[in-house]
Amino acid sequence: MSKAVALLSGGLDSAVQAAYAKHTEGYEVHAVCFDYGQRHREELIAAGYIAEACGLDSLRVIQAPMPWLNCSLVGGGEVAIDRTAEERSSGLAPEYVPARNTIFVALAAGYAESIGADRIVVGWTVNDHAGFPDCTPQYRLAMNTALRLGTANGVQVGEGMGDHTKASLIFRSRALGVPLVRTWTCYAPVAGTTRDAGEVIFTARHCGRCDACLGRKEAFVDAGRPPRCMRDLLRLTDRRGAQRHRAPPERVAHSANTLLDRRPALSAVWAGIPLLLR
Repeated sequence: MSKAVALLSGGLDSAVQAAYAKHTEGYEVHAVCFDYGQRHREELIAAGYIAEACGLDSLRVIQAPMPWLNCSLVGGGEVAIDRTAEERSSGLAPEYVPARNTIFVALAAGYAESIGADRIVVGWTVNDHAGFPDCTPQYRLAMNTALRLGTANGVQVGEGMGDHTKASLIFRSRALGVPLVRTWTCYAPVAGTTRDAGEVIFTARHCGRCDACLGRKEAFVDAGRPPRCMRDLLRLTDRRGAQRHRAPPERVAHSANTLLDRRPALSAVWAGIPLLLR
């Protein structure tokens, strides 16, 4: 069986693409997620849920701090909220992290080469092309040229479902066994809890107002999924006074440990995660 390394952010797109590589394309999938200092720390917990639920073969967390002062996702100002669809579909996205995907793909390529993997799985969709220059087909082809020349095994970034929309991924997620309620999208989490079948899975909630939340809501509508799939976000469309919630790293670590103590299978996934970079 061929091996692939999946960039697993904890979000919807990367979850479905990793599951697609595993269950449709037949890869042995080894996932990596990156702790780069992002304010939405909940996505690191989500990656563990996804790896377990989708039957991925392993999951590693790589610490790769990116203290870029001009990026809102790592503390450089406020996250943009309540932008219109037109604003979100033109120009550089406010949440673009300089060269993030180039760094992530390079690290994933090194890991892939070390384990004999010939494919890198990414979560980019056509919805990302406008605001993120490192999510386009042209970028993928250019990176593949560099990887073909710069690695011994010529590992490549696969297209996967990159020509699909987010709504298309949502539509396919059920057949792939992806628990969408356990994915994390929000750039600006708010105080509260997120539950799945009564179980607390995140000690925060989606804001419902940032670009990521708005795009997720629109994609669920386009995919025709029932409203219960969006219950937390739909509640948060009432914009009266929700407080921004920025989880400090120590609180996230505590939350992750609390959650994992109650989930032996997931705890087993995380127990073997080395921090590859410091």
